[in-house]
Amino acid sequence: MMKASRLICLLLAVPILLQTSTGWGVAKETAFQVKETAHFQIEHQDENMAGRLARVAEDVFPRILRDLDAPSPLDLPIWKGRKIRVTLYNTRAEYTHLATHPPWSDGHADSFKLVITMHREQSSGAMGRLFTHELTHLIFDNYLGFSHTSVNWISEGLAELEEARFARQAEQTALYIEQIRKGTYIPLEQLVYMDVHWERDSDKVRLWYAEALALSLVTYLIKGHGERTFQNFLSVLRKKSVDQSLEAVYGPQIKNVKDLQESWLQYMKTHEQRW
Repeated sequence: MMKASRLICLLLAVPILLQTSTGWGVAKETAFQVKETAHFQIEHQDENMAGRLARVAEDVFPRILRDLDAPSPLDLPIWKGRKIRVTLYNTRAEYTHLATHPPWSDGHADSFKLVITMHREQSSGAMGRLFTHELTHLIFDNYLGFSHTSVNWISEGLAELEEARFARQAEQTALYIEQIRKGTYIPLEQLVYMDVHWERDSDKVRLWYAEALALSLVTYLIKGHGERTFQNFLSVLRKKSVDQSLEAVYGPQIKNVKDLQESWLQYMKTHEQRW
């Protein structure tokens, strides 16, 4: 299998060349143009689509920062002078092959490189929701740091919540929330160590997305205990474990993930969640 060559950014007006595989050993060059905004560098092949994505990007970026009460990752010393790079592939096949993502994936955030990759074989509305989702991951990861191994569920919950806020709808989760109400869910103590990005079982992936947010665990912490308290939880989480942070902020009611699951399930039985 051929590997994609590195993207070479020459000048804003000069196309970027990407080596892509189109079959068994057959390759062609795909030219990318670059659109710059205040915080993003968008590599694309469709000026209109890139323009719409640029407007979405600059609109949701400050809102996510406010929601998380987090600094911009671009203010961190490691990224000083950089912009978030967004690569918009023309087709799902290109995106899946070149970025080696599973076939169910439509986008991915590489927080270590400050890069978001997506494909444009979807509606502009779907792209906006997806971009918001992936940008939340990138901001969260850079805010929390990369030493935690058990906060993927928080990152996923926040990403789903921001996506739902962008879309002003959450109908897509209704079926899975009903399954959770019936008892079909992954125990939270198992969930905290899952990394959905490497999961190939599409059914498990769908359940993960439903539970990690159900738009639910994170929504419960925010709606049930207050947004400012949740922001404080994220701040404490930068230096402590999940259990230690839960006890410090939500104790004595919630002292660990087991308590969180019990409290959340009780909440789900008596409340209809809104996003």
